[in-house]
Amino acid sequence: MYTEPMNAKELLAAVLQLDEVDRELIRDALTASLPDEDDEDPGEVERSWSEELARRSKAIDDGTAELLEWSDVQDQFRERIAAYRSRRG
Repeated sequence: MYTEPMNAKELLAAVLQLDEVDRELIRDALTASLPDEDDEDPGEVERSWSEELARRSKAIDDGTAELLEWSDVQDQFRERIAAYRSRRG
């Protein structure tokens, strides 16, 4: 049983000894507890998306983009979800 307070370094060292599933759980909880930076300036988010869309459109026009078939993308997602679920037990 834990009875003494830990500093951040000690806590991190203890967390890093956990298995991958437990570390993912802690990561997700910590991420959810932080403020969402996108909510701070919606105008900046819109500008960033516009820039990204322009960049991607240019890559398609230039022929430098890697285009994938939708069925291949679906297969990749299914594989990732299956791997994630198998890690979580």
